[in-house]
Amino acid sequence: MSIEVKFNRLDKTYNPGDRVSGVLVATCEEATKHAGITLNVTGFVTLILSARNMGLYEAFSSNMKPLQLVNYTIPIAPAGKLPAGTSELPFEFILKPVTGQQLHDTYHGVYVNVRYHLTVDMAQGMFGGPPVQIKREFYVQLKREDEIDGLLKTAKSLAFTLTPASLQNVRETARKKSPRIFIYWSY
Repeated sequence: MSIEVKFNRLDKTYNPGDRVSGVLVATCEEATKHAGITLNVTGFVTLILSARNMGLYEAFSSNMKPLQLVNYTIPIAPAGKLPAGTSELPFEFILKPVTGQQLHDTYHGVYVNVRYHLTVDMAQGMFGGPPVQIKREFYVQLKREDEIDGLLKTAKSLAFTLTPASLQNVRETARKKSPRIFIYWSY
């Protein structure tokens, strides 16, 4: 048995308040009993610790748990039987944060991750076999048209020059090896 998640958007990118929909495609060689199929939607901001940043974040990390942005469960199908062959089970939900939080752009960084997942759980009952769980990531992108328009309206011209001599925090040996270029840009 296999389960595949197909989102209604190929890029799997949504804005807060968007209707996220798609289908779960279950393929079974023979009729399969199940104890229910649920969809769990979660979103977290997590802090990533490494040896390099341990001293910097050590004080924060002892009390820092992942910050939950999204958390809800949607029943897809009650207990029953999936027929042999392919079955499509539609799903749909409105992308909204938990109370007191706001959604953030999906971000996979060195020290911080903002991730959103859709997890399908299918319990196969006591004698039906192990539960089936499929986890798929989707992406959140905040609308920024107003911010961009505001920045463009208040933008001031900027001129700069880039030469090997103007580079900072570069060793002299590296500066000597850098190509002899001159870039001037004015906006």
